[in-house]
Amino acid sequence: MSIEVQLGISFRVDGPESAEELAQSAGKVMEALLALEECNSELSDAGVAMDADQMIVEVELKASGASEPESIERALAAVRTAIHAAGHGTPDWQTSSRYATPDISVEGATGTFRRLQFTASVE
Repeated sequence: MSIEVQLGISFRVDGPESAEELAQSAGKVMEALLALEECNSELSDAGVAMDADQMIVEVELKASGASEPESIERALAAVRTAIHAAGHGTPDWQTSSRYATPDISVEGATGTFRRLQFTASVE
């Protein structure tokens, strides 16, 4: 049996200084999420939106697994991986998950994604 979870996370993004730079960052995260979907059948329906005035990026993703916690962990790991692939850091990220990836070095990051809000709903 597979449990599907719809994950939504809002991030305050530090680093990009203009709406155009934030849009580029959000686009890179979306591209990375789509690439992850292509190679992982447990991930689907990725979406990224932004509010340039507030420097906020919202990410949505569906993930499935054997349990609700496993599905949430898988989705969180995919989102963090996409942020890293886009060249950003996630220094405040909890890393207790078995799917967790280490944060990229602060020196190599072009910005920082800090979580503001997290929602998960079981489909």
